[in-house]
Amino acid sequence: MRRSALFFSTIVIGVGLALGAWISPPVFAPSPKALAGWPLYDRYCLPCHGASGDGRGPAAPVSAGRPRDFTKGEFAWRTTPQGSAPTRDDLRLTIRHGAPNTSMHASPLGDAEIDQLIEVVLAFAPSAKPGKPIALAAPPARDAERGKLLWTEKGCGTCHGPTGTG
Repeated sequence: MRRSALFFSTIVIGVGLALGAWISPPVFAPSPKALAGWPLYDRYCLPCHGASGDGRGPAAPVSAGRPRDFTKGEFAWRTTPQGSAPTRDDLRLTIRHGAPNTSMHASPLGDAEIDQLIEVVLAFAPSAKPGKPIALAAPPARDAERGKLLWTEKGCGTCHGPTGTG
């Protein structure tokens, strides 16, 4: 009886360990470049995006907007198709200028420091290979007369004043 209980316990523990290893998330194994950027990530990004890049940092519950989960490849501001990683330029612009209507403000960092942060962010992503930017149509030609007409028809001057300074 005691021997069968020991055997059963060993099986349960073995299966539990095997399942735990099978379902555990991938280990963050950053490159030396990403490690160089870690102190910057720790200071500027970790409070919202978390130590594992999953968007569950200590400040995430009180941030304006849900922080992105880099481990799932979630990036809001990019020029690449849905499901592909952003380009380095996409990340550079987001880090430099912040994300509108969120707690992610513009960064005081220089180009070299931003490049170090990009390495950390891409190290979290499941696929660091960026997609190709989507080609956009050329913007319409400027038409000042049409703009004046719309300004008048839509009543923009009511709030913004006749010169648009209000």
